[in-house]
Amino acid sequence: MELGKTGLFNLIKMNILRKISINIYNLLTGEKESFVYRALFLFLLISPVIILAVIDYTNTDRDITKSILAERRSLSIISADIIDENLDRIVDLGISYTTRPRVIEYVEKGDWKGALSIANHALDLFPYFDRIIIYNPEGVIKADSPHAILVSLVKAEPTKNGIIMLKAVGNLTFQEST
Repeated sequence: MELGKTGLFNLIKMNILRKISINIYNLLTGEKESFVYRALFLFLLISPVIILAVIDYTNTDRDITKSILAERRSLSIISADIIDENLDRIVDLGISYTTRPRVIEYVEKGDWKGALSIANHALDLFPYFDRIIIYNPEGVIKADSPHAILVSLVKAEPTKNGIIMLKAVGNLTFQEST
């Protein structure tokens, strides 16, 4: 009997399948070297499950982290917009007090206490104000309410962008207001 290439290949396949089936039979029935085969069988059965669980965990962790970061980013943008709007309202309030004719009249005369008495009305109406400070055009503090007058030499310098920067020229000291 002469075997061709396909016949020899089929014979080898059959021999390998027979050995595998014998090993599985020994594993299941507890024949010789069953501990090694059972450990190998459990390893081959459980390791893909563990690998898939680790991959799924890392994907879930990455997705949750992206979601949390996106939520924090949107919260910070909303908070910044709210703070910007509130600061704009405070600036508008300051402009409305400083453009009153009596305040302008007191400032032109150099009566800083008179101008401050009108602006002090804001301390009673708006509880989030704890202090009102009036500067002259050079940036020197002229009046402060309710605590102390801050005496300093501050120079206002416009920058290239049109922003006014206040620079301290001398030492800062406090004087009790009267």
